[in-house]
Amino acid sequence: MIGNHSKQAGFTLIELLMWIALSSLILMAIGGLFSTLTKAFVYGNHQYDIQQTASLVTNIMTNDLRYGTNYAVLANYNNALPNEAISYISLRDNTTIYTYYVDKTNHHLYRIPGYKSNAAELVPGQSGTNFNKITITKPSTTFQIFSSNGSSINIALAITDTSVPNQSPVVVYTTVTGLKSSFLK
Repeated sequence: MIGNHSKQAGFTLIELLMWIALSSLILMAIGGLFSTLTKAFVYGNHQYDIQQTASLVTNIMTNDLRYGTNYAVLANYNNALPNEAISYISLRDNTTIYTYYVDKTNHHLYRIPGYKSNAAELVPGQSGTNFNKITITKPSTTFQIFSSNGSSINIALAITDTSVPNQSPVVVYTTVTGLKSSFLK
């Protein structure tokens, strides 16, 4: 006798199309999540690099200024923004006048005499792989990069990595106290 089998094995076309559609939605959600996490990781790394740069730059300046004398916040200096330069004499050699300034064209922080020569050189910490993308400016119109109150020097920096769109700057405020000479112009 020939049996009549009413059950069929396999999937219908509608079931297969529904499975493909659901699988596509799940894969798109996973891809979107992966993309978002990757962007957050890259943004976090850039932010960390900027914070490290800010910390290194301010530590170097603070140490240099703490062991200086005859400080002067300069109204005009070379290629600096107005009132954005400070000069001092280092107590290490008592003769050389050093100057920190932020260049108004490329917004990098320089020191003259430089660390290895008498030419202006970038303050260490800005010379990473994307140093041309790092800018240093004053945090707002109410703050100057360098200012003094007669017994201490205030430093205010806004450091930004311009290679990352819509990144907010890392703002650093520090005060140098314990100066060897309180004579500030």
